[in-house]
Amino acid sequence: MKKLSLFLRLPKSLPPGANPKGVLCLCLLADNPEEVREKIRGEGDRIKDDIAFAERNSFAIVAWGATQLWDPDKNWNELSKPERRRIDRDLDLVARAWDSGLVQLSQRYGIPRSAFLIKGFSGSAQYAMRLAARLPKRFLAIHAHIPSSFDEPFKEGSSLLWCVTTGENEMGYERSLAFFRAARDAGYPIIYKAYPGLGHVRDSRASALG
Repeated sequence: MKKLSLFLRLPKSLPPGANPKGVLCLCLLADNPEEVREKIRGEGDRIKDDIAFAERNSFAIVAWGATQLWDPDKNWNELSKPERRRIDRDLDLVARAWDSGLVQLSQRYGIPRSAFLIKGFSGSAQYAMRLAARLPKRFLAIHAHIPSSFDEPFKEGSSLLWCVTTGENEMGYERSLAFFRAARDAGYPIIYKAYPGLGHVRDSRASALG
């Protein structure tokens, strides 16, 4: 399994000696750790709104790259039992590694350890959803845009606030409906919005809703 690298950006607006008021977790589409580092430095416009949000609210940003460990073209209920067991095992390992890294960052830099916000786009949204459902003690709310592929809604995930946005022309639209129904049945507090005519692209309306 590939190494998991977490990157931390502390708010520049933070007074000396003060700790961040919260944490915004960004799972990013990136080919290597250096690309993640460049993005949270503000080199590029894809996450400039996220950085501005974090600065306004004195939030730290924790970011990492979205390595896929599952089939991006299938939901949980479309996988064979052996496939599901393998994917679950790999994702559980990732969740434990991520949690361990988070504790280390908290000890060193004084960031909070719970009530995180997390978001992702496309493949990174798939990763964010799977991580948040496995570590509900860490997260308060999640926004996932056009994930295309969905994991089974765990009962523990009902403690999070969920926002899932997609498009009716997006390749995973029908899979998103299956997730929404299963999440609703599992007691998830969820906002689900599918935009007519939208495909697998970013959307300002979805960003505003998230």
